[in-house]
This record gives sequence, structure tokens and C-alpha cells, in this order.
Amino acid sequence: MAITHLEYALLRRLKEGKLLPANPSILELGQSNWYGDVDIESFYEDISRFVFPSSEAERLINYAKSLVTEQPKNFLFDLAGIFWRTFLGSHSYKAIDLDGVDDCVYKLDLNEPTNLDQQFDVVCNFGTAEHVFNVYQVFKTIHDLTKPGGWMLHGLPFQGWIDHGFFNFQPTLFFDLAETNGYVPSIMFYAELSPPRIISVNNRAKVHELAEKGDIGKNAMLFVALRKRSGKNPFRAPIQGYYARKLDEEAARRWMSLR
Repeated sequence: MAITHLEYALLRRLKEGKLLPANPSILELGQSNWYGDVDIESFYEDISRFVFPSSEAERLINYAKSLVTEQPKNFLFDLAGIFWRTFLGSHSYKAIDLDGVDDCVYKLDLNEPTNLDQQFDVVCNFGTAEHVFNVYQVFKTIHDLTKPGGWMLHGLPFQGWIDHGFFNFQPTLFFDLAETNGYVPSIMFYAELSPPRIISVNNRAKVHELAEKGDIGKNAMLFVALRKRSGKNPFRAPIQGYYARKLDEEAARRWMSLR
């Protein structure tokens, strides 16, 4: 539930690729604060590059500079707000968080079904699902609250992160979740927070190659961007690809060898 250089990299890629709608409605599961490992001058440059008109970009840069200098209460959440404005526009932002700090936050328990009065263009799960015991409900909530054609963005622990949360998440979850529910995978990358490391892993083979080389770090993460197709299909829980016999012969062989 923080905007690190990894979340920043994901949103920047989506912005540069013009993959997301202009000024989308945004829902975060867990209200993110600014982590502070993004070079602040680079952030100012991106504000200037991506925010229009230029007068609005200048206003946001000056506001960000004042937050960094004065550090008022909740300034890290305010910096995160500028991040969302920079990369996703200014239509609307909401979050679900029992400890949220703003009026835009629904203080709800993600273990339970969540009934809001709208769906969203972009739903973000950056470091939240691992802290919720009923993880099935989390992924169902994300599905239900994403508009047809909308985006679901995940950033979750993969390996390590001892006692950080209840769960880590394997790549097969996202591949199988996408296939079962007809999501369109756009971006998937393996990442480490420190030292910074990002590797594209858009298929199972690339993940298996990292594992076979012993190249999975102590505290590893996965970042995934999935697009929900049009239509009103209900959420379906996936069966793991290996047991559903969805893996090709080579992927199945690697699955066995990596046990």
C-alpha cells in the first residue's frame, strides 16, 4: 500500500503505451502513500511531461515541492494523490481502506463482499491482497468493481517477504485467473524493491527460466496489468493450470522439475 519505484514504473509504462483511458475513475484497495524511493526531480519532470495544461503541471509541481519541504500531516498520501493525477488524470479517485485518511475512502472490510454504487475504469491492488485472509473475495471484488473493458492492476509479493502478510502469490495465479475469466494480460513483470530490478515475464517460460537459474531474489514481487473484456460475466475461481491440463508439455515438465 505504497507507491514505490515499482508501482511508479508500472503506471509509467501504461501511460507511455497509451493503454489506459483518459481521466479514468480509479479505485484502490488500500489507500497508498508515497514511499519515497522515486527520484523527486524525475517525478517533477514526469508531471511536466504528462499533465496538461502546463499551468496545471506547474501548480502540481509547486504543490509537491511544498509538501516535500514542509511535510504536513498526511503529506505522503498527498504526494500519492499527485502521482495518480500525473499518470491517470483527475476524473475521480476512491479507496477501500479501514485506516484511510481522506473523505474519498470507504472504510470497509475486504474480507466481506463490497457493494458500491459504481464500477471503476481502473482498480488497483498494490500490496493489499496479501493482508486479507479471504483472498478469494478480494479478487472477486476487484472483478465486480471493474467496468467491462476496465483495468485491474496488481503488485503483490511473490517470494520471501517473511511475515509481511498472510500470503505470497505465484505467477500461475495470474495466468490461470486471466484464462478463466477472459482477462487480457498486458504487462507482467518480476521485480525486486532493493536494489531495483524489473524483468518482463509475460509467459510461464520466462518465470521458470528465472527459477531454474536460481535468479529469484530474497524478496521478490510480481506486477500485473489485466484488462477485463466487455460483457457482464460473473467472476469464476480458476483451477490451477497444471491440474486443469492447460500447460504445454515443456511447462508441465518444468513444473515437475521445480518442485
